[in-house]
Amino acid sequence: MKKRVFLLFLVSIFCFSIDEPIPPQVEDNITVEIPKVPDPFQDIKTNTDYFIKTRLYIHYNKSIERVLFFSNINISITNYTNFSLYEISKIEIKKWKATLISNNLYLFTPEKYNFYFYNKKEPIEINGNIEMFNILQSKEEKFYTFFYDYWISGKNKYYRWKNSRSVVFDYNFTHPLENVVFKIEFLW
Repeated sequence: MKKRVFLLFLVSIFCFSIDEPIPPQVEDNITVEIPKVPDPFQDIKTNTDYFIKTRLYIHYNKSIERVLFFSNINISITNYTNFSLYEISKIEIKKWKATLISNNLYLFTPEKYNFYFYNKKEPIEINGNIEMFNILQSKEEKFYTFFYDYWISGKNKYYRWKNSRSVVFDYNFTHPLENVVFKIEFLW
């Protein structure tokens, strides 16, 4: 019992001898700046290029292989016609549309395409210009599916195309100039 009384005595002394803790001193005007952490995926989100090996036909007996890059692989023609480049085996441009630029200068842009898909035997014909195929970019060079030509007065006052040399006005609608891409094969 003496031991218990002695222990109580010690505990009571100890409890009353402890001072209140002093609160920490905080300086005024302290600002904490959290450094901005850069998004490691920012380049992937904004600068995604898809590199695709292709064979480009730039003349009726000439083709070249290049790796082209596209910023988008999804093609939306209408609300109901959507597909990916990965589904396509070949694209052929069948017709160009002439737009008068100045007095006798015309711009020819692709107007009718045949899309060949891996899962279909027959091509799908698509009308209207698809801008993503107007300029095709590789690492070293650019290729074009559009071209310019002049409708000029030739010998004997017959009109003809300056670059294609045809006297038939509709000739350039189906016959592009040399070095203009008219067919793209995707080499998967």
